[in-house]
This record gives sequence, C-alpha cells and structure tokens, in this order.
Amino acid sequence: MARVPNQHIALVLDAGAECQATRPAGDDPVVGGGASTCFDVVRALATQYMLHQMQCGKKGDRFCVILAGVEGNDGVAVEHDLARPTLEMVRAVKTLAPTPAAGNGKGTDCLARAAEQGLELLSGVRSNASNATKLVLIACSAAGCRPAAGLDAAAASGADSTAVEVICAGGPASGTPAADALAEFAGQRGAAPVTAADAWSQLRAVHVSRSVPAAALRGHLDIAGIVRIPVKTYKLVARASLPTPKKRSGLAPPVAEGKVSLDRTYRLVDPPHEEVPAELQSSVFPFGRDQFPASAMDVDALKAGALPCLRVLGFVPAADVQLAWLMGPAYAVAPSDGGHGVAALCRGLHEAGRVAVVRYVGRAGSEPQLAALFPYLGADAAERAGSGAAGSEDGPAAPAAAAGPLPPPGVGSEDMLVLLRLPFAEDLRAFAFPPLDATNRLVREASAPEHVAAARALVDAIDPSASAEPAEAAGSAAGAPAGTTAWLGEAFAAPRASPALQPHAVPHPAIARVADFVRARALDPDAPVPGLRASIAAALFVPPAVEDAARAASDAFVHAFALRHAGQRTKRRRAFGFEADKGALLKPVGDAEGPDGAAQGAAKRMRAAAAAWSLPSLGARSDAVGAVNPVGDFKRLLADETRDRGAEAVSGMAVQIRRLAREGALHGQALACIEAFRAGCKQLFEEPRFNALMRNLKACAGAAAGAAAPPAGPESFEQGTLATKGLWQLVQERGAALGLISSAESSNSLVPPEEALAFLRDEQPAPAAAAASAEPDAEPEEDDDDQDDELM
Repeated sequence: MARVPNQHIALVLDAGAECQATRPAGDDPVVGGGASTCFDVVRALATQYMLHQMQCGKKGDRFCVILAGVEGNDGVAVEHDLARPTLEMVRAVKTLAPTPAAGNGKGTDCLARAAEQGLELLSGVRSNASNATKLVLIACSAAGCRPAAGLDAAAASGADSTAVEVICAGGPASGTPAADALAEFAGQRGAAPVTAADAWSQLRAVHVSRSVPAAALRGHLDIAGIVRIPVKTYKLVARASLPTPKKRSGLAPPVAEGKVSLDRTYRLVDPPHEEVPAELQSSVFPFGRDQFPASAMDVDALKAGALPCLRVLGFVPAADVQLAWLMGPAYAVAPSDGGHGVAALCRGLHEAGRVAVVRYVGRAGSEPQLAALFPYLGADAAERAGSGAAGSEDGPAAPAAAAGPLPPPGVGSEDMLVLLRLPFAEDLRAFAFPPLDATNRLVREASAPEHVAAARALVDAIDPSASAEPAEAAGSAAGAPAGTTAWLGEAFAAPRASPALQPHAVPHPAIARVADFVRARALDPDAPVPGLRASIAAALFVPPAVEDAARAASDAFVHAFALRHAGQRTKRRRAFGFEADKGALLKPVGDAEGPDGAAQGAAKRMRAAAAAWSLPSLGARSDAVGAVNPVGDFKRLLADETRDRGAEAVSGMAVQIRRLAREGALHGQALACIEAFRAGCKQLFEEPRFNALMRNLKACAGAAAGAAAPPAGPESFEQGTLATKGLWQLVQERGAALGLISSAESSNSLVPPEEALAFLRDEQPAPAAAAASAEPDAEPEEDDDDQDDELM
C-alpha cells in the first residue's frame, strides 16, 4: 500500500492596499456584508484553511504564511517559516492587521514576488520523495482591483511538481481583470481558480474517513454440511465516533505528557500492610453473605467457547417474517473469493420466496446467535425482476417467480445476503395474556373499510418522498416537495424512489456540531458555544409542507378510530395509554374453582381473553356506562328499545362525570359527557337530575372560597380542589350550552330563565340547599372509586 506523503504548503495571502480598501461584491458568504473588505475575506479563508488542515491533515504537514503587499523586503513578509501548524499560528493569522506601504498596491508585482518566493521555498523540500508541495494563493478578484503584474512569469519558477491552488476572494473566478490574471496563473500549473464561496463550503465540510469495513467473520456459509460457500460479513451501517476528551493530571507540570494512570495497591489484613503481588490477586464472587475467589484461569474455564460459524438451520417462507425481525443491526454477507455461490443462493431465495435461518458466531468464544438471511438483489437483477414484480394500477404485484428466472450474476455482481439477528422472548410474568394469533385474527375481521382507508391516507400523507405540485417543484431537486430538499439531503432521489433518504448525502448533525464547537474554541478559548447551523436546523425538523399535509389525515385517523389521550392518574397508581376494562380478564383465582383451581382459572382466563380483546366484544359486552367510551355507552343505553334503561344510563353517566372531574387532563372528555348528559336528561324528562349535578359542581368548586359546602359523599364532587375549579371554569366558558336547564327549554324544569343565566356567574352562588339536594328517584349508586378500580 502506497504511503501518503506529507504536505508542505506555502500560503500566499494578498494584503495589498487595494485589497484592504476594496469591499467584496454583494454579501460575501464568508464574512457577510457590511463594512468588511476583501482582506477580511482573505484572512478568514486562510484561517479556515489552516484549521481544516490541522483536523484532516497529517502530523508531518508543514505550513508557511507569506504576506504580499505589506512593509517588508520588496513588499513581501514571511510571517511563519515552514513548520507544523499550531493553534498559536492559526490565531496569529486570524488577527493579522498589516499596514500597507506606500506604492505597494495591487498594481505592483508584490503578489507575483510572493508567489515566486513561495515556489522557490517549496522546491527546496522536494529532495525528500515523501513530501508533497502545494502553493495556495488567496487573492482579491473584485472588479475594483487591478490585476497583479508578473504572475505569468512567476508561474514558471520553482519545481514543476508543485501543485497550485488559487482562491478568488471578494469577487468572481472570472470576468474581471484581476480574476483573469489569477486564472492564467493557475492554468499554467494545470489548475483552475475557485470562488470564495466554494472554498468556504469545502473547508467547513466535516471530514469523514472512508475505509473498507472490517469483516466481522471470514469463513464459510455451511448448508447441511454439504455446501460450503466462502463468505465474509461486515456491518452495513457503521457507528460514527465523536472525539472524546483525554484525562490528564492536574498536578503534573504543564509540559508533562501522558494520560492519568490509575495505580491500585492491594494489602493484606493479617499480617497488616503486606502488599499482595499481582500474580496472587484474583476476582471475588459473592454467594449470600460469603465471598469466594476465582482466578483468571477459573474465569476462562467457566466460559463455553464457540467456534466462528454461519450454519443454515432451515428455510422459512418470507411471508412468515415478522416486522420485529427487521429492527436490529444489519450485517452484509458477501462472497470473499469473487465466486457466484452467494449470488446464486440469493437469487434462489428470491425466486422461492424464502428466508434462511442460520446459527451465527462472529468471533471465537462469542455467544451464538440465531439470525435470518434475507436476499438482496443488485441493480442488474432488480431491473429484470422488477418488470414482473412491480405493481401497477391494474392490479397488485405479481410473484417474483412469475417474472421468469433471473439473469445469471456477472462479474462484480452486487447480490448479497443481509443478516439480521432474531430476538428471543421469555414470559417472565404469570398474567394470562390473550393469544396473539386470535387477537390479530379478530382485529383483522373487525377492521372496517373506513379504518383501512384512514390508515392508508395517513401513511401516504407523511411520506416525504411524495411528488409535489408543479408550481412547488419548479425549483426543487428531482421533484422533491417544497422545503424537503434540506430535510432529505442534496441527493434527493426521484419521487417514490427506494430508498428516498440518502444517508451518505445527509450530514451527520452531531459530528458537524462538535466540529463547529472545536473550531470556535480553538481560535478563542473563551468563545461561546456557536449557534446551530441553518442546514442542520432544517434537517432536524419536518418540513411545513409535509406537516400540513399530514395534519388533516391525522385528524381523520383519530376520528375514525375514536382515539383520545388517556390521562395519568395521581391517586394510588398510574395508568398509561388507553383505558380498558380488565376486570373480565384478570380475575383472582378463588377456592370455588376446585382443587386444580389455579390451572383451571388460568385456562379459563386465557379462553376468555381471546374473545374479550376483540373489537366486536368490547362494544357488545358493556351493559353500563363504562370508562372506555362513556358518551357512546350512554347514547347506546338510551337507544335500547328492548327495555327501559334510562335510569341506569343517567346514574352511570353521573358517576363517570364525577370521576373525570378529578383529573385535569380528562376535562375535555368530561365536558363531552356533561353535554351528552344534558341532552339525555331532557330526552328522559330528568332535568332535575342534571340541575342538581351542576349545582353540586358549582358549590364544590367554590367551597374553598367561603361558600357553603355541600355534604361530602359518593354523589358529590371533590370540594375545593384545583381539578374541580378547573372544570367549573370550563363550564363557565361554554356558557348556556352547559348551564341549568330552564323552564324555557323544558316544561319539566322549575328553574326560571333569569336564574339559569345568573347561575354561571361567580357573584351569584347557588343556594346550599339546592346544591345538597339529592337527585329525585335516584337509585343507590356504586362508589366511583370502586368502579374506577374495576375499570382502570
């Protein structure tokens, strides 16, 4: 392998009078607009160039900074000799403020003399074949600057092997007299000038070393002990490493080198202070209150060694692959000898629709793992297979085998196998969970067409690779939606391409963030943490176009499935997710179940679980106003024509309203229940029940303010709590829609309209007697805490 040579770089900077007096054209991307000059651009580019070389270059690189157009020997000053770049050197270049000498403007040959001096200096280090030389010329190319004289003659000096790089600061790379002179100088050395914007973006790019991934396993793919295919495995996606700080001793002198070392000394208890040599030290394992030693040989002997292998255990249909199998780290299995065995197996699996289950041991002594091999076809096979496998508007995709046999793999085929580890699952609890197969089957049978349509619309709306309207896609890349180019990266593929996201083109935000911080702190130890790049900020958030398109679909999805946010309980325990009736599923095993009650009870609960967790049974088995969907249960009981269930519905809804009033996160659902309860009481001529409930709510909300509090009981709200007050404020904001039912609305109500309007005002508290009045003809209700225990 050829050795990468060290670089010796001469950095020639234009510091003439005209460069320091001319302003860049427009808002320069390096230093921006304002009162900056072209010399500020030159200085910023030189600083960034040295920082980039310090981070990405080799330790043997050397730098020399030459200023042209300042007071010195013929207008040329060598600020630094060829030496290894340091932070002090970079800071000195960043703070350069030369005083231009009279007559040393751009029209003189100071820039040419500086370039000639740099080329001659670099020609002296060509004696060592391991050194590479480069002259970097950063000069002003604005329209107001005159071209430097003698640059064409300076290009012929020095060694011909010295590379030249020209950066035009403050102006274009061509079209002005100064830019044309710089282009002619670079052309004689076989180079082309670049603009300051292009150079700035290249110098600020995060350096990522590209290397061939190390193989995790070099061996054979063993099939039934008969076929052995030479393969090598390596990770498809490598983890990016960030620079970590090194620990150094704070007590050591500043010039001392080396990390902090940890020195452990072990001594005996009897005889005391006697040091234990390293060969007699051993590990200790606890056993109860006792401990026993184990030497390194004992620990090695306890390990069960396994030899590296990749052995096929069998082939399973690809349709049986679960989604959870695809969530682990991926490894590539490629041929190690250039043969066609892996490609043939890959295409055979593809045509048969199978997946190979293998035993995988990456290193000797490591733990054996169960894995699956998925076929991955290269570009040549994907075109042939895609003609028949791709779906169309006329119908679904055809099977892979129907497209005919795949073409034989050629030289350099990209076919490979993707290895994914398979998880193991152990039941560590004694609860009776419903069978997954029965649950999935019942859910699929109960799925309504509108549910499927809502889910499909939501998936399509969130897809960032969807094509945009022609007006929006006029200036985007490859038909990308407006605002998604920065989110997906510059290499945004065609609409519906697979994959749409290009990981190699999207910058790593963590590495770029650390690089910006390191650069800023290297220049100034007291510099604050720099702000987030605009490109990184755009890549971290979803584009507004995609978010707006998904909002309507998301609302339709929530409405179709009747989803709601479940609150977090603060009383005795917490419930997460959505509420469900678990009373019928997890019942305690009693003595009445016989001598084998535990086994029979578990089997009975298991059989009941399959039917209890289906969508039809959840709606059919509820014969009361439950906590899952109280409004729906209330309306269903009112619409029941088989028997009169009005009193049961009214009592159950009152219990649910008082339960929801305790949690501030559930007040939205409580308002919906109050609204449905009001309409139901009017339908059943139970207006006094609703008015009594609302008077009790107002009295309990104002109990802490000195108002007469109603007697506490199961039919009363919590008195003076923040949750009760918050619910009452929401009722006041809704106005008459949730107020008392007056005689103007129903002839069965004795509340005058004036009292109903004054009821919602705080200065008109409800009478205590009315608040404490019991609901007429009310049946004894179950304690809401007990019912909550069953439902939650």
